[in-house]
Amino acid sequence: MKNRILLCLLLINVTCVNAQEKEFIVDDNIKNVTNQVSEFQNQIMDGIMTASQTDKTFETDFIIKNEEYTSGSEDNYLKLKTNKALKVTSHWNILLNRLNNKQTKVSIKLLKAESGKTVLKLDQIVSKGKLEQNLKDYINNNKVSEVHNQNENQPTTQSEAIIKSLGNGYKLLEKDNYTIEFPAKWEMQCPGPFFEPFCITGPKEEEYVYINLIKEEDKENLNKGFSKYVKDQVGQLISNGQTLIKEEKIDGKTCRIEYYTTLDEKLKTIRYFYLIDNEVYLLTFCANDKFFNLYSKEATKIMNTLKINNKPIKI
Repeated sequence: MKNRILLCLLLINVTCVNAQEKEFIVDDNIKNVTNQVSEFQNQIMDGIMTASQTDKTFETDFIIKNEEYTSGSEDNYLKLKTNKALKVTSHWNILLNRLNNKQTKVSIKLLKAESGKTVLKLDQIVSKGKLEQNLKDYINNNKVSEVHNQNENQPTTQSEAIIKSLGNGYKLLEKDNYTIEFPAKWEMQCPGPFFEPFCITGPKEEEYVYINLIKEEDKENLNKGFSKYVKDQVGQLISNGQTLIKEEKIDGKTCRIEYYTTLDEKLKTIRYFYLIDNEVYLLTFCANDKFFNLYSKEATKIMNTLKINNKPIKI
């Protein structure tokens, strides 16, 4: 129950920057996009393709059979919140809608996932965004950026996470373009449960304490500027049921908000938005409202150690 609440909360906080890949606009007519979707589908799925089509819509299902999931899986289309090694078949729905002669809307939905005869519960699975991104790349470029059966030994441009003991009860994480110090008694996940750069959870599960960093990957979200981006994100949090307590503009490149979320417990969150070298990062501290003040000082100390591109952030 406690893990479920934490994972649900993390999903709420990550969805605001990742959900856009489940729906996107293609600058092409629906006939050409339909052909590309069908070609992509033939490359990655097993079994018979079924589809329905009109002049304005095209709908089809993807079935991806028997992906092997272990604790080290990186190339699968789903993220499993389980420690078991499983073979999973996932079912996806793809819907195309004709907007006009030159634009088509693509929507992707995960319908279900099953292992053998067991249908996995929704709180055990989440899309990694890999299928969505591969389909988007294929439509736009007529090629898949990362093939489905990618060699596990293929080099990656990302650096390995390095964790060092500092000898003062703290550890140091070094990964890509950021570093952060955290208490040795806290748990570091890098990447986090939803493949955010990192997530640090507190020592007691029932207190729901965590600090995580999210990077905005969709450049289109920033087209109207940093202030408009923050406004849109706050609006989305409110529409998702969060209660805004405070919103503060620290400077032109830093904003801070506080809000409450009510799941099975009342949870309080402080989130910072940073514009650093034309990239947007979201730093979040969240805890059960009963324990928020207990961890506030320590969380502030941790967040104050974060550096991005060797630049300290503002708290």
